[in-house]
Amino acid sequence: MLKIAEFAYIISMFISVAGFAVHLTVRFKDLSATSSLAKQTSTTFFLLFILIFNISDYVIIYFGKSLGVEYVDWLYAFQNVMEVVLVYALICMETEYSESKLPRAVDFIMAAVIMALVYFDVVLDWKSTADENLYFSLMIVINAIPIVILAVCSVVYIRRCIEKGKNRRMLGYFALFIFAAIVLCVISTATNADLQTVHHFIGNSRAIFEFIWFVFNIMTFVFVWRTITTSPNEAVVVGITEEEMFELLKGEYGLSDREAEIARLLYAGKNNKIIAEELFLSPNTVKVHASNLYHKLGVTNRVEAVQLMSERKNGH
Repeated sequence: MLKIAEFAYIISMFISVAGFAVHLTVRFKDLSATSSLAKQTSTTFFLLFILIFNISDYVIIYFGKSLGVEYVDWLYAFQNVMEVVLVYALICMETEYSESKLPRAVDFIMAAVIMALVYFDVVLDWKSTADENLYFSLMIVINAIPIVILAVCSVVYIRRCIEKGKNRRMLGYFALFIFAAIVLCVISTATNADLQTVHHFIGNSRAIFEFIWFVFNIMTFVFVWRTITTSPNEAVVVGITEEEMFELLKGEYGLSDREAEIARLLYAGKNNKIIAEELFLSPNTVKVHASNLYHKLGVTNRVEAVQLMSERKNGH
């Protein structure tokens, strides 16, 4: 069973590399995309941290015996920190996608959690003490903090995404990532406790951990693949809603949030004066944004812009 899990894990790592490569190609080659998620900076870091975690786990699985116990312990400590970083990257990805601002308190709390993990796992040698129960209790508390923050932030930001009419399929991926991240943190904490103490909380915890990462990597690759397309024609979806159509245009043509708002109001048949009133902007500012919008869409006026949006919505 363990060998099968290891084989599945190595396959999943290659899948993770492929997904990250596809994402980088789309972002830096400025290819068309079906969602703004495909080109977010936070998405790049989220996928990068997943890849780094995979590499460190690969080293532990296949080179752990040759490295020795001391170096393996260092790698496990590094992974413990990476879990928090991965959770933080996921929160940042939700924040950027919902067009919100992350509270500074979250930054400070996450930094404090990372420093606490480094201290308890690296600086303080728990193997030289007899108080293993205290160690495990502290690990539970410290690792629970990022999970709680992730859960609270996810509820807030996903609700904002729903209010703004964001793509429901992308929100579904967020929900899966949140669930997977929480399970990974729980399993990893238990695995680390098994290694550092005499307790054995989860039987075959290593195999379970590798299987969960296998599923997580598959899910990540599917997520990347579904948020991009290699040509504008492939981004067209028949029968999409208006919200999905604006999300598609935003990703395909690289529209800013303000340009997407103006495109939405233009599509609703509103003139520059009404748009200026609704967005609390001057008419001249609206004209500038509208001009930038036309340029990005490759049209010359609002009639052509609305026609293009209608064609995208109807799948032409």
